[in-house]
Amino acid sequence: MPGYNPTAADLQPAALTAAMTTLANHNKTVTTALVEVRNAIAARAELYEGEQTGLKSQFQQAKAAVAAQFGRRSPEYQSVSKIRY
Repeated sequence: MPGYNPTAADLQPAALTAAMTTLANHNKTVTTALVEVRNAIAARAELYEGEQTGLKSQFQQAKAAVAAQFGRRSPEYQSVSKIRY
C-alpha cells in the first residue's frame, strides 16, 4: 500500500534482510546435510548389495555352503533357510 510505514522493528528492511540471510544459511545447512545423508544411504546400500562383499551376497553364499555340505533337507539347512535377507 502506498505510504505504508511499519513501526515494528522486525518489519524494517534491515531486519528483513537479516532474516532472509539467516534463512538462506539454514537452507545451505539443510542442503549439505541432505548430501551427506544421501551419500551415507548409498554407502549402506553398497555394503548390503555389493556383488562380492555385500552382506546379501555373503549370506547367500553361506546358505549355499550349508546346503552343499549338509543337504537341503537337513536340520542345519532348515535353520538357515528361514532367515530372510
